[in-house]
Formats: sequence, structure tokens, C-alpha cells
Amino acid sequence: RPSILPQARSSVLLAKSYERSGDILRAELVALNAAGIYPNDWLVHLTLAAMLLKDENADSFLWRIEEAIKKAEKGLGMNPKRQQRLDLVLVKTVFLAMSDRKGEARQLLEGVRPLTPELQELMRVLEQ
Repeated sequence: RPSILPQARSSVLLAKSYERSGDILRAELVALNAAGIYPNDWLVHLTLAAMLLKDENADSFLWRIEEAIKKAEKGLGMNPKRQQRLDLVLVKTVFLAMSDRKGEARQLLEGVRPLTPELQELMRVLEQ
């Protein structure tokens, strides 16, 4: 269906379904295509960043991941909902840690209260 009647949300769901089935490359391609079609959709860019972070060669294109995160932040605007902010913080924290910017990652997490279990786990990893 998403290929017949594409929408930003259906593209995100398709990318996530490929990722869950273990087809990271196809998930990345769907997310990258969606980012081109929906350049102002924050969730598309956040999904792209998340898919690229799962790639075994992610450290080779951290610049592209950072670009997707910045576009997601811009698309969210000044007053995102709590869950939207948590999703962004989760992806951005992983990116910062992979970029050897653990101090920035910890600082980002410290600005979120209360921490979700996923963010608590990230904080524990960053403290090691």
C-alpha cells in the first residue's frame, strides 16, 4: 500500500517493518526515499537517522545521520510533545555517543526528567 499511496507515516511504518524483519538496507532506502519526498516531516528524518545508526558502517556517514537529526529537530519546532522529544533525545544520544561526544550526550539526557527505561540504560552506558 505505501508504494501505491505514499504518505510520510506509511513510509515510516514500512521502514520500521523492514528493520524489524532484519532488512536494514531496505529500511534505510525507504527512509532515504521518504526524506526526499517529505523534506519537512520530522518523523521521516528521525526514522532515517535511526535506520542509519543501525547500519554496521554507520561511523562512515555520521555526517548524514547528524543532518537527518538536525532536520528532525527543525521539523519538530519549539514545543514538541513529550513523546516526540523523548524519541528525538533517544536517537540523538546514540548518535552523540557514536560520535565520541559522550559529554554532550550525558548533558542532553540530564535535561529530560523523568528518564524512560531506555534513556536510563543509555545514561548507564555513558557513565562507564
